[in-house]
Amino acid sequence: MMTSFFQFIESKVSDKQISIVTAGSFLVAVLMILVPAYLLFGELVAIGIVSAGIAASLCFISPTWWIYGVLFSSYFFYAKSSTEESSQPIIFAMAYHLSLFVWMFSHVWLKKQKLITHWIDLLYLLFLGFLALNGILSYLNDVEFMSWIKGWQLYLIVLYYYPIREIFKDKNQQNALLMICAIVILIQGASNIYQYKIALTNFKFASQLFYVGIRQGAAVFTVASLVTIVGIIYTKKTILRVMLVCFHVFCFSVLIVSLARTAWVGYVIGLIIIGLVTKGTYRKHFLIGSLSIGLIIIMVSSVFLGQYTNTAYNVINKRFSSSAGFATDPSYLSRIYENEVLIKGIIDYPLGGEGLQKIHKRYDAINRFTVVNTYAHNNYLGSAQKMGLPLAFLFFGILSTLLIRNWRISRNTTNSRELFFSVSSLSGLCGLFVINFVGSIFDQREGVFLMAILFTFSFLASNQDKDNFLVQKKIIPE
Repeated sequence: MMTSFFQFIESKVSDKQISIVTAGSFLVAVLMILVPAYLLFGELVAIGIVSAGIAASLCFISPTWWIYGVLFSSYFFYAKSSTEESSQPIIFAMAYHLSLFVWMFSHVWLKKQKLITHWIDLLYLLFLGFLALNGILSYLNDVEFMSWIKGWQLYLIVLYYYPIREIFKDKNQQNALLMICAIVILIQGASNIYQYKIALTNFKFASQLFYVGIRQGAAVFTVASLVTIVGIIYTKKTILRVMLVCFHVFCFSVLIVSLARTAWVGYVIGLIIIGLVTKGTYRKHFLIGSLSIGLIIIMVSSVFLGQYTNTAYNVINKRFSSSAGFATDPSYLSRIYENEVLIKGIIDYPLGGEGLQKIHKRYDAINRFTVVNTYAHNNYLGSAQKMGLPLAFLFFGILSTLLIRNWRISRNTTNSRELFFSVSSLSGLCGLFVINFVGSIFDQREGVFLMAILFTFSFLASNQDKDNFLVQKKIIPE
């Protein structure tokens, strides 16, 4: 009966023949859900249901615009709210998850299409299933259910690589997808620069300049900077290459004002990976391009932004020189104290972990007081402490497998589009792996969106490879 209902709705929507009876029936069904939800759970859940219903309807009407809507709203979902208890992320999450479920249901049961096309798909679904059992351990360790669900549901966002890879198979569609991602990054970058400008005007001491950065989204700009470098290498059109250079300078500038040292290191490691996997003419493009961009940035900043350039150089030098003195760096000491607490939790609960969102206490050597938080800066230890060693190994094993897959594709193909997607995914994941040591990323809102995009890139590279094979074998027309 449920299948027939969805088939009826989909056929009506696709044929643009929504009658008054159909619309009325849909409205009655929504009200039957909405009114009890409002009476039992309050305004927040009711708004979430409305948002989810709109998203699910858009999923039927235009899957492409549904994905655009998800990407456009992603910044408002993972941007930190003014208060920790803000309802904004909850409303977005409900819309994301319900519409994703509707698409999966339609894809599998109505269109009779395969959802699992690679064993990485299966492994990640198994990971989500086993992680759901972690809720029992969380409950036994006094973690509230709503707090636990906030942690678990984030991993569902990664599943958006399923619809994106299925919907955006065409070259023009993929270009539009990249353009949407670029617009979102421009919005966030402009916001970060504006916030940093405000922070500069509020400085009371010069020393604040070395520590007050806009770290929100630093990982996003690490990945964006690396992806644009890859785009510059594998793009053949000069005008597009110039645009990508400008976009890279913008992303790199936002990355610098984040003052996130680990994000900077992640960017450097990603660059090294790009240099290692590029071959022949592409490697020459990489070397020449990197030197050219570096010289342009130095010359422009020295001529037009002399005072600011010196300040930026001093800030970067100070940030890294403070890291050199491990024994006296308060930030480093805080991480050491936190890691000791996490390791103790792993030793006490090695198999199942203490549960997602389990709080832990750590001494903050910077502010000199004890902090109680669920956030673990070292996400490798934090994941093992929360979900147990077996599930942590499975999760990072999936990501490592994706790395190997990207490396293999990038070494075995000469197609520029395959290389763009595979090398972008490879370098981006490597950057995130570095950041994850001291700036937990894989269990944060921006991190799960980045994983969804990088998973998508890897599968788009693979799908492109399959299409080329079919063309060469004359199975499908060119």
